[in-house]
Amino acid sequence: MGYKFCILMISLGCYFFGNHGQETEQVRMTILALNHFKSEANSHFQCRLTPPDNDPNNVIVESLRTGWTRNTAEENPDPPSVVYTTSGRRYHKVDMINNGSNDAFGVFGCKATKNGKKDTVISTTRMRSDGKLS
Repeated sequence: MGYKFCILMISLGCYFFGNHGQETEQVRMTILALNHFKSEANSHFQCRLTPPDNDPNNVIVESLRTGWTRNTAEENPDPPSVVYTTSGRRYHKVDMINNGSNDAFGVFGCKATKNGKKDTVISTTRMRSDGKLS
């Protein structure tokens, strides 16, 4: 068994290391969240693949809700699909549209899949600006 550890990147995501050169290595990806303390604003988060996993033809990236914030599945809709952006820096983007129903808050993320590697799931939190923590 190899080791694994995570370096937290200033609340932007995690970059996974470990088992280099083996098939159990994870896909290398990090997440960048914008406006994560104001979920009522339409915004997006980015899932960025890093070398050697940054060829979009060899990796599948999906968006998902990684944690429920309400009681039922209907109240916890999945985020929109990932869009691969090629203008400027290349990354996978998930547009978070609030739709006036506060459905854009919670724990969201991306899952990256590549043949010969373990899947990587990374998440970010989008909170309401009027939320109360106790």
